[in-house]
Amino acid sequence: MVQVRNDGEGEKGPRLSMNVAVTGRYVVYHPVGAGVSFSRRIEGESERDRLRGHVEGLLEGGIVLRTAAAGAAPDVLRADAEQVMARWEQLRRQAFDVQPPADLSARIPGERILAAARTLDLTKTDVLILSACVQMPSLPLIEPAKAKLGLPVLSASTATAFTLLGRLDLPTVLPAAGHLLRKDRREVG
Repeated sequence: MVQVRNDGEGEKGPRLSMNVAVTGRYVVYHPVGAGVSFSRRIEGESERDRLRGHVEGLLEGGIVLRTAAAGAAPDVLRADAEQVMARWEQLRRQAFDVQPPADLSARIPGERILAAARTLDLTKTDVLILSACVQMPSLPLIEPAKAKLGLPVLSASTATAFTLLGRLDLPTVLPAAGHLLRKDRREVG
């Protein structure tokens, strides 16, 4: 089993890793890893020792404690570890049930995101921001969300691309990347 760490661009293929990471709110579980490590932002040996004491032995493999784990109660860490382990077990079962190669990704379908957005009261909304993560790549949703909701739609990806292109004195236009990166956008303000 491998995990895509970075989608391919241009002629480069995706970057793959056999060190699979299953991410929770507080912990990242590496089934083939070992030991406990910490986000660089978790400072202080006493906090690291406290956290290590709460998570050692919870999962067989490697554990990385994320920044959000700082100050977290033991029962919260345990619950997160249990959810991560349940997700890993589900992936393992899926892997054994399919003929390789198979996509076992847990991406959230775009239609579910759009359905959730349609349940919101958007009457006083000027712009919708889709916050993306690995499980929810936002770029393919930008244009459909705008069409269905009648609002400009942004994401961290489009805002970052707009800023980078502008700072490099390049045209801030990307096809099918939403209102902010359209040639015909109107300036707000």
